[in-house]
Amino acid sequence: MGFGGHRSRRLGCSREVGAAPDRPVRLRRGHRGRYDSAEATEDGTTPSSADGPGTGATVQKITTTVDAKGIQLVPDAALLGKGTGPWYIDPGWNPTLDNANQAWAQVQEAYRDTNEFNGTQDGQDKPATGYCGYRYGNPPCTGVGRTRAYFQIGMDARLHGAEVINATFYADVVSSSSPDTRTPMGLYSTSYISNPTSWEQQPCDENSRMGGCSRVGTVHMSGSGDIQFDVKDLVKTAVANKWPTVTLGLAPDDEYEKRYRQRFSNTPHIVVEYDIQPTVWWPRAAPTPGFAGTGSYADCRTPGTANPWDNPGWVGANNNITLTTSTYSATGQQLWTAFQYWDDAGAVKASTPRRDGRAAMVPSRSTSGR
Repeated sequence: MGFGGHRSRRLGCSREVGAAPDRPVRLRRGHRGRYDSAEATEDGTTPSSADGPGTGATVQKITTTVDAKGIQLVPDAALLGKGTGPWYIDPGWNPTLDNANQAWAQVQEAYRDTNEFNGTQDGQDKPATGYCGYRYGNPPCTGVGRTRAYFQIGMDARLHGAEVINATFYADVVSSSSPDTRTPMGLYSTSYISNPTSWEQQPCDENSRMGGCSRVGTVHMSGSGDIQFDVKDLVKTAVANKWPTVTLGLAPDDEYEKRYRQRFSNTPHIVVEYDIQPTVWWPRAAPTPGFAGTGSYADCRTPGTANPWDNPGWVGANNNITLTTSTYSATGQQLWTAFQYWDDAGAVKASTPRRDGRAAMVPSRSTSGR
């Protein structure tokens, strides 16, 4: 886009759109003022307000805890100790999907050919992992030897094309052979399980600890209750490749230590926090740039050019210029839009971030008087 005068200035219609900063509560200190208009101030800055951080605003996370009294917010003392307010607290939010377990299998070295896919007899519906060495328990441990637990969890198709922000595998420990023993429990990515699944027909090799299967993570646990594993990288791969399921195996680091034996419920699940890349279309400028000699005008880019900045159209001198684009977030996120413009006379590049898809430039910053 050019401007009237002896020298032209370009406004390349480049823009970047992303979700508003995430996680989970933020403390912001910025300039006083409202954010009620798309108009920037004459010096090109944007004031902070309840709608979002402005130019030069400092943003820090706030530690949050929940207790009987409510939600406790602990702001960054270093941020509060500098400058003057106002300060704004922003709750971050991203959608989540809970992916449920579809199948389980306990496999036992002592019963090598026994099919335990989705088993319900003799405690098979509470899959165990670790070494069976104690003959008493709930359910009882019968058959000396190693035991492993596998779970197959469905991946929600709504995650296809999404950005995985966090993913956590949750499992519930229902009993432990030695509740006071700190157990290093490993989580492994495996091939799928099906009917039948037994010690002889299982995803991981028996000749080493979960042989041939990739370790996803480790937790040190004791007693019963909930345990969690970070499975973000695995789920990102699953989503990118549109896997219908993810299969995971649990085994302690020492499969021959009887104090490490644990039983799990058959309802583990994976909770995925995600976002979907926003849609951006129809970049445009007002007044509409063009060429008076030919009477041709275009919202943003001159037709037939290889790049947005090639052969830019003209706008008369001393005009306020407004850049606009349309954006949409499939997950309902608040979006910010960054416009970039170039001054071909001085090779100056600037960026103007806005939350509403519009940016305005005043004449003193966008026209040439020469």
